[in-house]
Amino acid sequence: MSLLKDALFRATIKFLEPLVKILLANGVSHDEFAEAAKYAFIKVAEQDFPEKKKVIPSEYVSAKSARRKEQSSSYLSGLTGLNRKDVSRIKKEISGELKPKETFSRQAKLVDAWRTLEKYTDSQGNPKPLPREGAISVTSLVEDCKVDIPVAAAIGVLTAAHLCWDDGEHLQLHERGGYLPYGDPVEMARIMGEHCHHFHQTMEYNLRQDVAEEEKLYEKAATVINIPIERIPEIKDYLIRHGDKWLNTWDDHLEKQSCRHDLKQIDSETVTAGIGVYFFMDKEAGE
Repeated sequence: MSLLKDALFRATIKFLEPLVKILLANGVSHDEFAEAAKYAFIKVAEQDFPEKKKVIPSEYVSAKSARRKEQSSSYLSGLTGLNRKDVSRIKKEISGELKPKETFSRQAKLVDAWRTLEKYTDSQGNPKPLPREGAISVTSLVEDCKVDIPVAAAIGVLTAAHLCWDDGEHLQLHERGGYLPYGDPVEMARIMGEHCHHFHQTMEYNLRQDVAEEEKLYEKAATVINIPIERIPEIKDYLIRHGDKWLNTWDDHLEKQSCRHDLKQIDSETVTAGIGVYFFMDKEAGE
């Protein structure tokens, strides 16, 4: 095993440990995890590692063959180490049953509309306090977002997730910050998948040999060992006070770069970009 492969093997074990803890706590077995890993291997191999095929003169290629761009099962089997039977099965399931899920949850749709639609924001662009009913209200917000839940349920999920507060007459959206659906484990699992996906995308990009140093994505961490456990609440309070303000500043900056604010670039190729902040505690590292 090469030095890089050995380092990647050890790193994989390290970043899998917290995930395995989550999986075991929620009744997910190794076999189920292994099945998920197979899906990921096949999906990535198909998308990012195209098969290099022989160039055949166009007069010998039928229109049907020319349209086929999918990788062969034999190629994917050789690349991933999975048997061809598993590869064929998973390819069919990925193309058929596993349709892309809705990116935004109902809560996220409501919050996004509340913060961005002109009718729900004031002259400074801040979200208006909304009554339950009326022309501009939580009721109209639910209708505009076309979310199939009762208004009372929408209020319930927004307040339970700490996204807004109720003063008795109006609902007021909290200041912008990272969206965390407290109290909804299914939605939290979805968000975890997205956040980990984005983080590992950054790692993968920065590990590429063909990426120049000045083109690498920003990746920094501040880590201190041997912090007394009784000081953790103070650190968390400090992070909440300063982290939310910092994230809101970046949220505003990134929003201004969106082609929604520059109609000249509306037809440009676009990407999703963001910045994440997280706090961690590791007992092993402090020992």
